[in-house]
Amino acid sequence: MPKADISNAAPSISALNEQLLDAASDGDLGLVKQLLNAGADPNHAGVRGSTPLILAAWKGHKSIIDVLLTMGAAADRVNEYGRTAADYAERYGHSEIALHLSQRTT
Repeated sequence: MPKADISNAAPSISALNEQLLDAASDGDLGLVKQLLNAGADPNHAGVRGSTPLILAAWKGHKSIIDVLLTMGAAADRVNEYGRTAADYAERYGHSEIALHLSQRTT
């Protein structure tokens, strides 16, 4: 019996969301935009409740943060440790990003 060709099948939202977490952490702006346009959730919480915004802030990816915020990412979301994206930006030396994010939560 021949195998079904699923190469053209649309990825599930769950797969898009997981890819978005990776792309935000890796700093891949083009892929972040593609995934969001394909329906990925900018507020999806992955392992330990981290969102794409938290991961991008941790790594200092300002352009990705701006895209995520524009697409509806909530700057006040907390992970399992009770920390926001601004908390991680500050902790890892991205003071300007932390200030930018903290202004979005007030």
